[in-house]
Amino acid sequence: MLLASLLLDAGHVVPADRLVEALWPDCPPRSAHANIRTYVSSLRPVIGAIRAEGSGYAIDVPDGALDLQVFEDLAALGEPEAALALWRGTPLADLPECAVWSRRLDHLQAVRLRVADEVITRLMGAGRHGEAAAEVRVLIGEHPYREDLWRRLMVALHAAGRKAEALRAFHEVREQLVGELGVEPGAELRRCYQAIVGEESRSGDAGDAERAARPLPITGATDSGIGGPRPTTGSNRPGPLPVPLVSRERAGLAPAFPERAPLSLPAPAWPAPRQLPPDIADFVGRAAELEALAPPHPLTVVSGPPGVGKSALAVRLAHRLKHAFPGGQVHLTLGEKEPEDLLAQALRALGLIPAGDLHERAALLRSQLAERPVLLLLDDARDAAQVEPLLPGNGTVVIVTSRQRITTLPGARLLHLGPLPEPDAVELLGRIVGDEYLHPSDTPPHAEAARAETAARAVVAACGRLPLAIRDAGARLLARPGWTLEMLAQRLDDHPLTELRQVRAVLGQTYRRLPEEIARPFATLSLLGDRPLPGWLLATLLAPDHRSDQRSDQRVDHREVHREVHREVHREDHRADHLADLLVDAGLLDPAGADPLGHPRYRLPDLVRRHAATLPPDRLTIARVISGWTAATQSATARLPTTVFTLTPAATPAWRLPGAMLGRLTADPVAWFEAERETLAETVRLAAAAGPPGSAWALAAALVPYYDLRCHLRCWHDSHAVALDAARAAGDLYGEAAMLRGLGQVSLYQDRYDEAEGRFAEARRIFQEVGDRRAEAISICGLGAVSQFRGRPALALGHFGSALGMFLSLGDLGAEAYARQAIGRVWLGSGDLDQASAWLGQAMRLARELGDPHREGCVSIQAGRLHELRAEPDQAMTLQSRALDLFDGLGDRHCGAYALQGLAGLHAARGEWAVASARLERARAIFKELGDRSGAAASTELLGRLPRG
Repeated sequence: MLLASLLLDAGHVVPADRLVEALWPDCPPRSAHANIRTYVSSLRPVIGAIRAEGSGYAIDVPDGALDLQVFEDLAALGEPEAALALWRGTPLADLPECAVWSRRLDHLQAVRLRVADEVITRLMGAGRHGEAAAEVRVLIGEHPYREDLWRRLMVALHAAGRKAEALRAFHEVREQLVGELGVEPGAELRRCYQAIVGEESRSGDAGDAERAARPLPITGATDSGIGGPRPTTGSNRPGPLPVPLVSRERAGLAPAFPERAPLSLPAPAWPAPRQLPPDIADFVGRAAELEALAPPHPLTVVSGPPGVGKSALAVRLAHRLKHAFPGGQVHLTLGEKEPEDLLAQALRALGLIPAGDLHERAALLRSQLAERPVLLLLDDARDAAQVEPLLPGNGTVVIVTSRQRITTLPGARLLHLGPLPEPDAVELLGRIVGDEYLHPSDTPPHAEAARAETAARAVVAACGRLPLAIRDAGARLLARPGWTLEMLAQRLDDHPLTELRQVRAVLGQTYRRLPEEIARPFATLSLLGDRPLPGWLLATLLAPDHRSDQRSDQRVDHREVHREVHREVHREDHRADHLADLLVDAGLLDPAGADPLGHPRYRLPDLVRRHAATLPPDRLTIARVISGWTAATQSATARLPTTVFTLTPAATPAWRLPGAMLGRLTADPVAWFEAERETLAETVRLAAAAGPPGSAWALAAALVPYYDLRCHLRCWHDSHAVALDAARAAGDLYGEAAMLRGLGQVSLYQDRYDEAEGRFAEARRIFQEVGDRRAEAISICGLGAVSQFRGRPALALGHFGSALGMFLSLGDLGAEAYARQAIGRVWLGSGDLDQASAWLGQAMRLARELGDPHREGCVSIQAGRLHELRAEPDQAMTLQSRALDLFDGLGDRHCGAYALQGLAGLHAARGEWAVASARLERARAIFKELGDRSGAAASTELLGRLPRG
């Protein structure tokens, strides 16, 4: 933007304030002028001749070096052909619009129009009427409402002997003016038409014919004859006028063109259209698809995600089939156009002036194609409704491409394209950039070629093996001669969408086609990592459905409640499924099979995920996603074997799936946790970074029973560390203490006793400060465990005794059972078997009264060890076996492995070496699988004590 602003006024000083306005039109930063100086300094080594003068900057370029200056010089010297040859589209078209440039660009456009007028006048004077008509057509494409241009086109066509085309041009502009602006053509244009119709002799006025053929200047701000400049829409195309469809007589203008003039005027012997885009010279792969599509079929629909190569395949197929259609080939790009406009385009391609409404145009197209079947290529269709009016009767072959999976067109042959296989993708890259990149000749050849091959595979992988992305990457490499494939691969890995500009544009277009209520929250999915996501999660993207039961009648019909629950489940299922279908059809989501529980899963394609990550996040959706995961985690945790010391916030998640659906989802809690473990960890990080206050530690705390059960200490530590930082940043003391207690437990399991003691002590202090006695007592239990493992039984008994008193005052029987077992365990380790028996007996009675099989199993292991020390092997065997059965029934393999260790010792004492060895091998395998290094080491040590052979 800075360089463009300077080059537009090369050789002249551009004030710094104008540069600031160009770069920051809405809200310039305070450092804007300093930034301008920095930018100029960075440009000087590349451009050179930028000088500061007064309060602005100027750029000096040598004569002939700047095409803009050369263009204006040639125009001033009276060399219009040479000047016009330099014009290439709209100046600065690849940069954002800038109000600062408006006057300069308007002046350039005026010069261009004057030059074009001179060229057209010279061509007409030389009798080169066809060339003049072509030049006028170019100008009409940019200024479609300028009647003076249409009049000159009609004159040029008539002079070239193409009377039918001249008349058709009149009807084309008339339909455009009437349909879009609500006015009839002006007098000059009508007189030109009448002169051509009457071959000048029947016009009744030879002067009119002469005036009709006389060129008018086209350098001014003339319009369609209404008077005065037409308002614009920010581009060169005039905007619609806010007037109703009225006659020119009622508007106080010149008399209207006679109503008897037809709107549809077929040109005689219209040549067959040949509109297919050029075939792709470096087309690669898709042999199987082309073979499957080779037999002509009345209707073929090729679908696939953005950039997958649908259009390229369709064009290749169309070129293979075109020789069977001498009636012509019509190519339409559908995009966001309406069917009525597309029908008009198709009819014009066949030599007809479109007339009537949608149905009349569709009927006219079918009638025309019944006489002369053609090949019809419809590219980038939005949906079936857009395509249906364009479908002809028998004989014509239609090929449709769409990002949507259009499956409702009767009789259609469907093909859904996926990314290219890696070998084809690498070959396409090679064809684009050339062999010198993929097969370098430097020595040593093998090592260099291997690096190039590896880099090429990395490039196509970063492009998702999408042809459009590969072409984008290849073009980027060719535009930077100093780059290597390895450099490109690195840049794509770091910032793929910065390098793949076409891909970014296509993805942005696809995103904008989404309904607003889905487009806004869609970006949230990108924040959950690259793993497949469960289908139910898509329901969180939608605003809550507030049709839940709100009953004013106090008399509740429980049967109706049951039916409403089922209806609510079906509603959420339907909402999630509908959204999944929409996103899959749009190519923004890929089905990824099912999880071990049979629930559908989906994955964001990598480039889609990276693009979505650049979109502004929707905080409400993020909150719903986090709430949904937290509610599901709490539902699964409640079904685990033990949840004795779980710390959760008082508030329930703000959004949750219906209870019946949650129950179905988490019926097998361990399997559910295993399937979602990595996504849950990613959600904790998302909650810490962008979630509501307290959401990160709430989810992390809910995960503790699962992490404890499966020994996922790394996940436990990482989730709590992230949530701890978030809690501290928010000043959330309770969340800070809950995470410190969890981290203390991890440190205890990893034998880092100083660290564990410090975290438990800090958690206790905070819980005491906020007044949560239960949480304080749980932290004290942690201190007791540290003391026990450090060989300080007296201190351990003091901590566990204090905690027990607090649990008793709170009436928490489950925690009381734990504390009594812990005290019994300390006495057992100290060798006081009587005290151990008393405390363990009390714990066993409580566990059985509570119906807590997991606590009963834990106490049984300790009681079995007690009887072993008392030389009562039968009782010991009974208790250890009971513990193993309980843990097996609960699915707790970790605690079950400790029971196996106890049983192995008893078998070894009886001389049952084989049974003892088998028990220890099984226990060690479980410990290794779960990552319990201490348990695995103990099993290995016991195995080493067994006699060999």
